[in-house]
Amino acid sequence: MFGKKDDAKKEAPKADGTTAAVAAVAVMDPDTLMAEGGRIILFSTTATLLAMSAAEQMCDAFPPEQVKAIKEKFSKFNELNAKRKEGDALDATQNTLVSETFLEMEKLDPKGYQKDKAKVVRPAYAKLGLAVAADLAAATQVPGFIKNGQATVSSLSSNPFQITKLKKITGILGTLGVIAKTTPDQIKAFQTVRSMAKTIAEAENFKLGEPAVPITDMASLTSAAKSVPEEG
Repeated sequence: MFGKKDDAKKEAPKADGTTAAVAAVAVMDPDTLMAEGGRIILFSTTATLLAMSAAEQMCDAFPPEQVKAIKEKFSKFNELNAKRKEGDALDATQNTLVSETFLEMEKLDPKGYQKDKAKVVRPAYAKLGLAVAADLAAATQVPGFIKNGQATVSSLSSNPFQITKLKKITGILGTLGVIAKTTPDQIKAFQTVRSMAKTIAEAENFKLGEPAVPITDMASLTSAAKSVPEEG
């Protein structure tokens, strides 16, 4: 039977010699662990999809010749995403396209926007804000999950009847390891492009806002996404 090794919080030494409470590592029920991992992956993936949607929308604020190459990346990304099974993480090619797309977006001069198309930056700004908040929340959830996952894998490794679940958990841990590695740079890229949207919005005197409630999971993200403002 699976359960926590130690429900109590252990004391970890701090730099000043005092101690701070840290959560104990837990061996979890495999099904519960896989479900939790799936939720984190879906949460992070949805944040990235929302950010890509915002960036694609924001491209319309710029002259077509300036964003032609970027829109080609969106087309490739969307084509791959249409083939992705619901609930699965983005594959390596999609993650590369996300990075490349935002790197190209960062090169755009916000002063070069088309005034008659500027209204798209308002919802783009809101979506990117949600994406950043969701990525930050997911990033705090991943380390603890990975530790619990590793402890659970160690517990299952000697049980031949758990080999299928062991493989699935190992795959989830690998996916979340990639998410943990790429999220910090991704957040910076989202914030940079969001600041460009803010620059344009301020030039047009558009009213902007921040998420009204904390974004901590799929439910709060989905609810907030429904309240993204209209253009302009």
